[in-house]
Amino acid sequence: MYALVLGLLVTGGTPDAQPVANTSDWQGLDAEIQNLAASINDEDTLRVGAILRTRFTNTSDLEAFDPTAGTQDLSGFDIQNARVSVGGDVGRYSFFIQTKFDQDTNGDLWSSTSAPANSSEYLNRAWVDAPLFGESKLRVGYYYAPVLHSSMIYVDGLMMVNRSILGTEYAFGDAGAMWYGGVGPLHYYLSMQNGSDTTGSEYNFTGRGVYDFGKSVFGANEGALGYATNGFDASLGIVYQNDGSRENGDFIGGDLAIVSGPLSLTGEVISYNEQYDSTVTNLISGAPVAGTSPTVFTGSWLLGDTNYELAARWENVDDALKSNRWTLGLN
Repeated sequence: MYALVLGLLVTGGTPDAQPVANTSDWQGLDAEIQNLAASINDEDTLRVGAILRTRFTNTSDLEAFDPTAGTQDLSGFDIQNARVSVGGDVGRYSFFIQTKFDQDTNGDLWSSTSAPANSSEYLNRAWVDAPLFGESKLRVGYYYAPVLHSSMIYVDGLMMVNRSILGTEYAFGDAGAMWYGGVGPLHYYLSMQNGSDTTGSEYNFTGRGVYDFGKSVFGANEGALGYATNGFDASLGIVYQNDGSRENGDFIGGDLAIVSGPLSLTGEVISYNEQYDSTVTNLISGAPVAGTSPTVFTGSWLLGDTNYELAARWENVDDALKSNRWTLGLN
């Protein structure tokens, strides 16, 4: 499989001021600015951003998703991500709203099979954070469950064109509430969301704990980019999820990231209940994930003082066919 991605990241700004004709106009404008400044909290902020990613895919290996002879070839472009976001701080509260107009013409090749049936087609995230006590906060709204770092990260922080198979499986929004925070090197996330039965009587509970050995490397980016570590830093995450609306819908998993200078190593694993919901399938062979323990290992090397990273990823879905996939990338 070959993929080429072209990306553009746009951030918002203020529009150009209109010309002012004379002195009285200037004085009136000064008064309006002073009144506006007096009404705004100095700590209030507003951020506007956008991201566009175009993907080219050429593959002849889609037998798992379309077994019909002669129909496995796929080649062409799609708009992998077209997203606009608005966020900011208002007093003690923070908010973030992001729309999505993604075009994934590859079907199940890179699409989650766990997302609820009513997962929003155009809304990606929409939440409000409120401070509680200490370093903890309460998030309410539409957000990604805290499963893995690779599933929670924003698309502009991905190291490769696509997320890992495990990151992809849980990279979707759902409505709920989450308590999260940290004490020293320990971070915690406790989330309750609607789950696969949407607004039914059952809920999807996710608990995640992270411990940092040195600096945290579960930040805005995957890989070594942006962490500027000269020694050895690592972050270890453990997650447990139980979706009450699924038949035996629980699993346990974890991820580990290590960064030392330009070198980055990452491992991910999720172990599913033996009778896990049969509608959830892996993203390589399409077989049910019940009773399996898919694993992902990624290694990368940051090239000098550039922002380019050479990476390799191996993914094993632990099915009866022993299906696995290698991915090489320069990003």
